[in-house]
Amino acid sequence: MTPESETVPLGHLHPYPGNPRRGNVDSIMRSLVRFGQRKPVVALKDGTLLAGNHIHEAATRMTGKTSEELARSLGVPQSTVLHSGWTDLWVSWWTGTEEEAKAFLLADNRTSELGTVDESDLYALLVEVQAFEDDLLDAASYSLDDLADLAHALSPPDLDRLVAEHGEPTPEDFWPVVRVKVRPDLYAVWQTLVTRYDGEDVAFGYLISLVPDPQGTPGSRELP
Repeated sequence: MTPESETVPLGHLHPYPGNPRRGNVDSIMRSLVRFGQRKPVVALKDGTLLAGNHIHEAATRMTGKTSEELARSLGVPQSTVLHSGWTDLWVSWWTGTEEEAKAFLLADNRTSELGTVDESDLYALLVEVQAFEDDLLDAASYSLDDLADLAHALSPPDLDRLVAEHGEPTPEDFWPVVRVKVRPDLYAVWQTLVTRYDGEDVAFGYLISLVPDPQGTPGSRELP
């Protein structure tokens, strides 16, 4: 059964008290002015929003503003502001219980957090959108810098450049790294030794000799 929905004035809707989600309202505004509202917010019959709290906040901020004012405040070309003068939202009314409503609000927030991104697919889609129009990237809250960063992350490393910067790998580069928890006084000794011997290897070896073995036998050296 399809939930009842209708267009409702912004003033008849209000945020859910204590909603834990903190949305990026500016990015929602950039989307709304270009694409409009393409899916309904969800609210209780008294106007309390369960899903779309930040869509409501974005639309409220844009109420009474012209396309020129919105373009200036959002830093986008005026030609891309296709929806302005917001006064109402498309609302789907909640039909479940009050307890289910609270769980739905949590689910609406949580399910988006649990998702992941395939960066290769994301890059391919961004390239398609950017090839059509740069401003569409901005409407989706991406930039050319984001596209360049993603391209760099997906590119295989330049091994010649890495060797030039860091030198050829040595056997020691493949040694395992061990994390050790030590007392504050031993850490102070280690810092002193690192400075004294200009390196961590000697300092670490010295510390190992200070640490008791698993049977509780004291180390072979005393603190300096």
